[in-house]
Amino acid sequence: MAGAIVVARNRPGPELPEPDWAGGFYLPPRSAPTSTRMEGLIAITDLLAALPLRGVFAASADPSRVGLLAESPHSTTTTALTDVEDTLCSAADYLLGTQFRPGSALFLAEPERVLGAFRRSLTNFQLRIDTSQHAISALLGLARLHESGRVTCGRAEGGR
Repeated sequence: MAGAIVVARNRPGPELPEPDWAGGFYLPPRSAPTSTRMEGLIAITDLLAALPLRGVFAASADPSRVGLLAESPHSTTTTALTDVEDTLCSAADYLLGTQFRPGSALFLAEPERVLGAFRRSLTNFQLRIDTSQHAISALLGLARLHESGRVTCGRAEGGR
């Protein structure tokens, strides 16, 4: 499952119609699919960290390198874990772009009522409670992984 998520995220490049779509899922990307996939990767990261055999998850943009492996000194494991981390961090960047802030809520009838909520996508201002709930859950999970040292956003790919 995690391997499919890593492979499916929108990556920056000439094939992506809009640069702001990087990190999201689908074309055009939407908030709910992005946040639910983040929740899935976070749950898998937690599960594998708790395995008594100290399993290491290898998810990669290379479909031949997807699976659950025993702890291994091979560099493919490190690279694969970095792919999961990069997916989580870039998805968070996309997701935060869909959050209503003063600038994006400015032209709404009651902007103060939507501040902090997450809209359906960068171009669709529809609000649903489950969209915001999944976004908040995903971002809290990522913050927890960051605090534990298992994920470090902010080091590469656009200054996360």
